[in-house]
Amino acid sequence: MASELVEASPRGLLDVPVLVLTLAWLNTLHLCLSLPKTDVCLLCSLVDSRPITLWIQEIHRRFEVYYAETNSLVSAPSREHRVCFSSGFRDINHNINKEVLARYGMGLRLFHHVDTLDEARGDADTFTKNLIDSGLLLECDEDAFVKMHDVVRDNAKLISSSGNEELFIAQAGSALEEWPQRDTRFESYTAVSVMFNDIKRLPDEPVCPKLQALLLQENKNLREIPSGFFNRMNTLKVLDISGLPVLSLPPSIRLLENLCTLYMDRCKSKDISILGLKKLEILSLNRSFINTFPEELAELTELRMLDMRSCAYIQTISPNIISRLHGLEELFLQGSFCQWGNRVGGTNEERNASLEELINLPQLTVLKIDIEGVNCLPRNVNISPKWEKFDICMNGSLFNRQLNSNLSILKRVRTRTLFIDTTMSTLPDWFIKVVAEKAEMLIYSWCWNLKNILVEYDKGWLFGLKCLYVEQSCSEQCLIPLAVEGIPNTTVFENLQELHIHNMESVKEMCVGQLPPGSFEKLKFLEVQQCSYLENSLLHSNMIQRLNTPEILKVTGNSITEVFGFEGLEEGRRYLERLKELRLDNLSQLASIWKGPCQLADFRNVKTVIVIKCNKLKFLFSPSMSQGLLQLEELWVEDCSDLDEIIQKDGGITLDKITLPRLKTLALQNLALLVNFYDGNSSLECPFLEHLHVRDCPNFRTSNFHSSKQVHFNNERHYNLLKKRLKEPEDMSNAVE
Repeated sequence: MASELVEASPRGLLDVPVLVLTLAWLNTLHLCLSLPKTDVCLLCSLVDSRPITLWIQEIHRRFEVYYAETNSLVSAPSREHRVCFSSGFRDINHNINKEVLARYGMGLRLFHHVDTLDEARGDADTFTKNLIDSGLLLECDEDAFVKMHDVVRDNAKLISSSGNEELFIAQAGSALEEWPQRDTRFESYTAVSVMFNDIKRLPDEPVCPKLQALLLQENKNLREIPSGFFNRMNTLKVLDISGLPVLSLPPSIRLLENLCTLYMDRCKSKDISILGLKKLEILSLNRSFINTFPEELAELTELRMLDMRSCAYIQTISPNIISRLHGLEELFLQGSFCQWGNRVGGTNEERNASLEELINLPQLTVLKIDIEGVNCLPRNVNISPKWEKFDICMNGSLFNRQLNSNLSILKRVRTRTLFIDTTMSTLPDWFIKVVAEKAEMLIYSWCWNLKNILVEYDKGWLFGLKCLYVEQSCSEQCLIPLAVEGIPNTTVFENLQELHIHNMESVKEMCVGQLPPGSFEKLKFLEVQQCSYLENSLLHSNMIQRLNTPEILKVTGNSITEVFGFEGLEEGRRYLERLKELRLDNLSQLASIWKGPCQLADFRNVKTVIVIKCNKLKFLFSPSMSQGLLQLEELWVEDCSDLDEIIQKDGGITLDKITLPRLKTLALQNLALLVNFYDGNSSLECPFLEHLHVRDCPNFRTSNFHSSKQVHFNNERHYNLLKKRLKEPEDMSNAVE
């Protein structure tokens, strides 16, 4: 293995040509190289038993031995698999978008025996999962990203450079100010990655007859691409020039007859009419500066994916352009255009393209678009579209459309989302069948004619809905009015996993009437936020009796006096056994967490409790409740001015000892009246307590805590991490599947 033939990036930097090639290489060890599968499995299993460096050395050694025995380049991984090392790695802290990896791999024809881009995306996802399981890739907090350890990167580049050929230049983020000098000879390179550098000038006409992937993105001072730069790159399949400040494309780009994937995200060039790439399948112009939908796009007859999200300058889309893209499978236009079929501004007769053009595309299965209003929808269609995945925002507010676009990029895991400011009764039947009925996430925002969520459920056939947001909508006083005449007494929202109620100023009660059996039985996450007139119990006895308690309950900015109302419930039963996390914040009228017989509460699975700015609370738990906190790990209490104890003194029950067997972290802050956790004569046994934070609690005694661990008191670093995680949680819609 001639390691000197590979240009190594600086230590700690990860480059594009590393991930996808590693994916391909490991998967082809026993396929292309015929390396025994038992050896491959053994190499993967070494992750658990050896340090990563020794594991990589063993992989390297076995490959060397096998290569020496075969002494044949025919057995080496294919050129496509090697070149497919074109993704986006810089350092171990740099997250890499798996979608970008998939699109690069599609352009390089890595995925065989697949018919659609979505199937190819599935193969790419399987690749990355295999590599994560094998230890070659690292998981990120967000599922859409991965990263690679620098040791794996360095050794993978050595492994991939077999034989006497140089495969690629990989110098991402290397502070390059000039194009890499290799005696001006690039004939053997199949991939060049010089992204995230400071290159100011490119060579006039590099000779690259074997080049398949060229990554130039994010060279912020590269203001011009020489006119003949692409003259001698006939084999190029993947090109990424995202983030370059070039104002025009060179005419030689037309010569890239084999180009399949082109990234021009955030490009300042407003005119892409020079494109004439007949084999182009994937075109990404995300956040670019183009101001019109080019007619020349209709010439891209092989185009399968068009990504033009957040192209804010596009005002018009002329008719008969999109309709000619017969092979288009995926279209992304969120944050770019919404006036389908409307008159073009400043004209009397000229109109934009209509939604019928999208509806009639025979291969279109993935659609993410904005629609200004329900009037843009045709009332009848001749062909029922086959949109398998969609994110459709039909909202008259530019702010809401932009918000939805950002959420779609950053957070959303649902594959079928509908964001609307109207009710189901206004939607045409075909749209309800194709979109609403299949939606996994439904968001009502500023929908003032929303009167009854149960009517919406019935009219929209929302039987498969998993996540529901209702925000700044509804003029009624009850969200779920089961007692209203004419409402069928049948199971509702049986598959719903998340319910988010935000800024519903008119709502005073969550539910009136008896919930039918099976309703909300899969609910895992319930959030009620800024409903300032919501009063009495958040969950009254009828709801508690019928509702499978959510695992996570988050209540913020309401006027409720208690969270759980147990009055009238059957004695001898226990409720709330599924609850794992309880967050209460800014509840000015909250006097108690429960009302009624407290022994009915079952908190056996509660792990996290957060209580902030509940100034009428004098305690959190009863003695009997505290005995059931068997799994409680984290307790955060802050800014509760009347709180004088965590566990209530009860004249009928006296506990000599309180035991919280799993409590690891206790944080108490700005609690002026707090004196004891429980009665001053009782001890508190917390065998696993590791972190105790007590701030601005002048009367609180800490001497009663007993732990078998070393307790860290007011550790600043832990406190900051805890505060970020508990007080500023990520969007919980990603937490529930």
